[in-house]
Amino acid sequence: MLRNVQLSFATMSILTRLEAQAIHWIREVYSQYPKTVMLWSAGKDSTALLWMVKKAFFGEIPFPIVHIDTSVKPPELLLFRDQLAKEWGFKLIVLRNEAAISQKQTFFDRGLTRMQCCKNLKSQPLIDLVKSDIFPSGPVQVVIVGLRSDEEGSRSKERFVSLRDKNSQWDPVLQPPEMDGVCPPAIPDGYHFRLHPLLEWTETLIWEYTRQEGLPVNPLYFSKDGMRYRSLGCLPCSAPFPSRATNVDEILLEMRHLAETSERKGRGQDSEDGGLETLRRGGYM
Repeated sequence: MLRNVQLSFATMSILTRLEAQAIHWIREVYSQYPKTVMLWSAGKDSTALLWMVKKAFFGEIPFPIVHIDTSVKPPELLLFRDQLAKEWGFKLIVLRNEAAISQKQTFFDRGLTRMQCCKNLKSQPLIDLVKSDIFPSGPVQVVIVGLRSDEEGSRSKERFVSLRDKNSQWDPVLQPPEMDGVCPPAIPDGYHFRLHPLLEWTETLIWEYTRQEGLPVNPLYFSKDGMRYRSLGCLPCSAPFPSRATNVDEILLEMRHLAETSERKGRGQDSEDGGLETLRRGGYM
């Protein structure tokens, strides 16, 4: 029993430190670069991050929250998105590449590769966003993203503040040195930063934090008819797996047996040539 108590205190200490780190980055970056937006997938990571934004600004969310809708997201995900936006009262911007959707330039309509489909339906709306006039005083300076370094190989190369060029492209080799907790003093003309406050979190820690804070959870993460999702994406490219977990406690118990299995195992685009790194170099999250 004592050992379990000690482990609980240790977990609490880690969560406290990581939450403080994330809140510091959010405040630091927004104080210098007010033309900031945050991407929100309505999944567990970005919902936890959205909660930290609320805590950082004493219950308010001062910048726009952006959701990229590919037109083939699960209905449950969109319902959760809209309900939470209404409940928490933030400005939600939904982006869609209507041209690609109407012209059926997709994996599921014309047999494009999943990579091409992701570029059309996910990367392009984000590239267009940072060049848009969403802010009267100029283009987007910072995009906050809830990615974690343990999710996938290319994300392990990231830094908390990650520079993107005029075409939203990313080259990990050219990342500038990063001082702990210090935001770069300037952004080159036409460039923007991606901020990754959850970089040092793990999947298990996100679920621990979700339980600790009593956060709302997208129902797709819970078992239905013996299946649940571990990573949320488009319906044609995401697959559930067998599970009996119907609440966060049961998910955490299940995590003990999933440690050696990739969280994104069910994401089809990751298995194509180049995988997620190719997408991310071209502007993807």
